Amino acid sequence: MKKVKILTFHNAENYGANLQAYALKEVLKDMDTEPSFINYQDKHILKDYKLIRTNSLKSFFSSLWYMPRNLKRKKSFKSFCDRYLDGNTKKYYAKEEIEPDLSSKDVLVAGSDQIFNPDLTGGLSDIYTLNLKKENVDKIIYGASVGNDELLEANKDEFKEKLKDLEYISVREENIAKSLENILNKKVEKVLDPTLLLEKERWEELINKEKTVDLDKTKYILVYTLFENPEITKIADYLSKKTGLKVVHFRKYNAYKNELMSMYTKGPADFVNAFKNAEYIVTNSFHGLVFSIIFERKQYVLMPNSRGGRLKDMLSLVGLEKRAVNSLEDVINNELDEDIDYVSVKNRLNIEKEKSIKYLRGGICKN
Repeated sequence: MKKVKILTFHNAENYGANLQAYALKEVLKDMDTEPSFINYQDKHILKDYKLIRTNSLKSFFSSLWYMPRNLKRKKSFKSFCDRYLDGNTKKYYAKEEIEPDLSSKDVLVAGSDQIFNPDLTGGLSDIYTLNLKKENVDKIIYGASVGNDELLEANKDEFKEKLKDLEYISVREENIAKSLENILNKKVEKVLDPTLLLEKERWEELINKEKTVDLDKTKYILVYTLFENPEITKIADYLSKKTGLKVVHFRKYNAYKNELMSMYTKGPADFVNAFKNAEYIVTNSFHGLVFSIIFERKQYVLMPNSRGGRLKDMLSLVGLEKRAVNSLEDVINNELDEDIDYVSVKNRLNIEKEKSIKYLRGGICKN
């Protein structure tokens, strides 16, 4: 049985990061491999999840005020990471520490998420581009994301240098795949995020094992945001008033006129469960959109001014372009209450899923 070593943002206290890592490991298990994570402690990623922030007086006092909630949240993520993402294994802090522990029989997979985003990793990382010195180790990039075209263009020489020797390179966005192909002068595949490779039933299995909040008999509007947007609050309050449903959200503070609860301190399984049971979803997050599709929910996707490429790409892929909105007025003026044809959506996804699994299996089993 082949041993597959995964490098990705599995340590980040971020729902999308944890869940794409979990999904990739599960998919690799289905391929009769023995997958595990290289427990790399990326200082550039971990700095964003410090309990005490000192970049300003405001952030410092905010850290102290929310310390009890942040500690609960950190505990929830650590529990998930330790149980499912090998978070309690040997820690590595540099590529020079990783290299001696690699075997020529290993297959290295750089997992999904924005592992190609130089702004997040302090420059294009040798770790996530698999520039690790070891002879005869198969290397695969699966579903990487850059963030946006501007970052790719600004760092194209570094991309060309660090990816020149890799054969299996795939990304999540169509436009990034085309741009990288032009830079590298080689084929770059466009694949699905790992979370979309697992069937809904597999996510329900995780929920049933790990959930701490029972939402099965509750109707509500779910809000999940990656960054602040006042229009999201307006839309959630509007939907709540129109439907009479309360709001569940993941903010650390009260933000809506008719709230049921905040799930800020809850872990990844509770996050998935919140999407499973929501009546409506309001989000500006890629993985917020993904899980609304997996559980066939009715979503309102707020498009960011920048970094919106992967949202647009995903909506276009499944034929849900009209679910993209820019303001409350778009929700009011457009006919967005109609049911979504999820048979068509799933048919489109299944085609891409087969391609993505075939690509990944091809890289794993090429020898």
